[in-house]
Amino acid sequence: PSDEAIAGDQTSGTLALHTNTGSIDLIDVHTTHVTAGTQNGAVNLAFAAPPTTVEATTSNGAVEIALPSTAAYYINTHTTNGGTQTSLPSDRSAARTITVTTSNGSIHIHPAGA
Repeated sequence: PSDEAIAGDQTSGTLALHTNTGSIDLIDVHTTHVTAGTQNGAVNLAFAAPPTTVEATTSNGAVEIALPSTAAYYINTHTTNGGTQTSLPSDRSAARTITVTTSNGSIHIHPAGA
């Protein structure tokens, strides 16, 4: 892991991104499997195509994920000190899984373009 921010546009392939003290910002993501983690920073992921698996974690920062509403997702979130706002339904039987964990920060999951 580095101490730098990570940013990307129009990414594809499997992504595993980790940083210690920087944010992770990805837009127009076409990746099916994303693991994004930071200790001190925000995680912002905007998907152009429905992902299969997303794991986003941070200790001190907010997480925002924009997902295409054309697919069903099982959404599992946890924050210790912060709110969670999800404007997409969570379907336990969905094949696509979104897992978000933060200790100190809010979680916002919404349809792409909203």
